[in-house]
Amino acid sequence: KIDVTGISSAELNFVWEKAPTSNYHFEIRLDSPNGTKIGEANLEAGKIKTVQLPNSKTATAGLLLNLQPTAGDLHNLFIVSKADNSAEPNTLKLSTILFSSK
Repeated sequence: KIDVTGISSAELNFVWEKAPTSNYHFEIRLDSPNGTKIGEANLEAGKIKTVQLPNSKTATAGLLLNLQPTAGDLHNLFIVSKADNSAEPNTLKLSTILFSSK
């Protein structure tokens, strides 16, 4: 569980061997996959700014989600994702999450 008081954004960082060919929609929700949505963003396949990792076949990119102010108790956070094309052949792997406050 995490105290999300004062957290204003989350940067999701991904790695892959082959860049996605479909857009992805990401949401951050409280306490369950269907819980209160506190942030969302789209990763657009044709507009991803990638960085090729040295000595590797993998690349990385980040996605910033602005989060709604949430105060109070500790919460479990769920990251919900969906590709626009359910037949997307390439896999994104979430590598890190960076939470920031204003």
